[in-house]
Amino acid sequence: MIRMGKNARSTYEARYTPENNYQQLIAIYQGVIDHQKSQKIRQFI
Repeated sequence: MIRMGKNARSTYEARYTPENNYQQLIAIYQGVIDHQKSQKIRQFI
């Protein structure tokens, strides 16, 4: 059980670094911006 916890911690630390979190956040914001742009374009069609 302890080994499983250590493996989970290692996986978490590898995946969720500050840089990775930043990139994920930027991707979310960009997706929202792109969605809003496509919605505005549809309004004029």
